[in-house]
Amino acid sequence: MNKQNILEKILEVYQICNISSFPLDCLDLISKCGITCKSYSSLSRKKQEHCLLVSEEAFTLKNEIYYNDKILDKRIRFSLIHELGHIMLNHKENRSEAEEREANFFATNLLAPRIVIHYSGCKNLADVIKRFDLSEEAAGYAFSDYKYWLRKAKLQFPDTDKQIYEHFFNTEINQLVWSISECECCFFYPAYNGSKVCPSCFIANLKKHQNSFDVQEYALDLLRSQKLYGDI
Repeated sequence: MNKQNILEKILEVYQICNISSFPLDCLDLISKCGITCKSYSSLSRKKQEHCLLVSEEAFTLKNEIYYNDKILDKRIRFSLIHELGHIMLNHKENRSEAEEREANFFATNLLAPRIVIHYSGCKNLADVIKRFDLSEEAAGYAFSDYKYWLRKAKLQFPDTDKQIYEHFFNTEINQLVWSISECECCFFYPAYNGSKVCPSCFIANLKKHQNSFDVQEYALDLLRSQKLYGDI
């Protein structure tokens, strides 16, 4: 399977599971895909020993994912999505090296899509680790591949990336959304992209401070947010 086909499958997962922000809740996402996950520690001691012989991290058996919940959380996340990749890409149990590479490509792009790395403003490895909750190794690969992606995107913007962009684009704020949290002002509406307040509270607070600097900066923010693909 080529990379374009894998990216199309990733977009399908985002749509089916209604993914709207990062970092992903991997167990919830896998559950929404109709796949069962079982931790090693939930099994009998004998089965745990057998699982560790199969893999120290995770493996798939009959469309069920078994994972080692004793390893670092960031490694668990990647291992889970790697195994999901095997299932979504219809890999058989006796997997080739090529299929392992495909599952790795699926995992790294599902967890940190390159276009979201770009529009969320990641400037270095530390930004990718924090924004997508990846291990240093996984984030290093994602950021390195992002730089390669960026060089290609400047020449030709792939249709799948445009579709991923549109999936995460929010018309309320006229921006791609990479983070959603609870507004710390009203505790009701969502705040986006690292902001502590929702758009409604932001505007309400802005009206309380009617000095020209605040108004000018807000107007500039609106203009910046209206760009879609122009800053690639």
